[in-house]
Amino acid sequence: KFLYARIATSNLLRCVDEITEKTFDALLGNGQDIGDVFQQDLKMLDRAFQAHFKRIDRGATRMLTALAWAQGNGVPVRDGLWAAIANALPTPLAASALTEVKDEHIHWLLAEAGRYILEDGDGEQAVYRLFHQSLIEHFHPYSEAESGKAHAVASALDHVVGIQGGWRHANPYLLRHMAAFWAACRPQV
Repeated sequence: KFLYARIATSNLLRCVDEITEKTFDALLGNGQDIGDVFQQDLKMLDRAFQAHFKRIDRGATRMLTALAWAQGNGVPVRDGLWAAIANALPTPLAASALTEVKDEHIHWLLAEAGRYILEDGDGEQAVYRLFHQSLIEHFHPYSEAESGKAHAVASALDHVVGIQGGWRHANPYLLRHMAAFWAACRPQV
């Protein structure tokens, strides 16, 4: 109920036009369940992302999906870690249509979809995660089929370690959580 209220309220607050009874019902889901309201909101976010950045991919959904892979208190933006995870995840678009996620896209998402995100700290930097377990389960269902995605994410983060100059210069997040990313590559028994 809390998640539904948060999504519905944020939809109402973003409405710039006069709210009629019909608009009110549509923004509150008009009897739909939380999943339907959430999917409707994700479509609106992706359309806003596409219009703002003049892209065709579902970048907002991809960046939120990346947060579902976060370990610990969340994933940092610093050193391109959140972007690396987002860029490692497959999308339904053809590879030629896939455009790289950058920090500017993440900052836009934080402003536009912050209602789904919690900011925390890991002692050295700000980190971000999805605010509710049901969101994590929506974006990252745990199954054997996910092991390919897990390998792509772990490989992308391993690549970041390399371009940062090795483990001595790696972001502290990677030092603490890289083993968990590689462990996620193995099917759950």
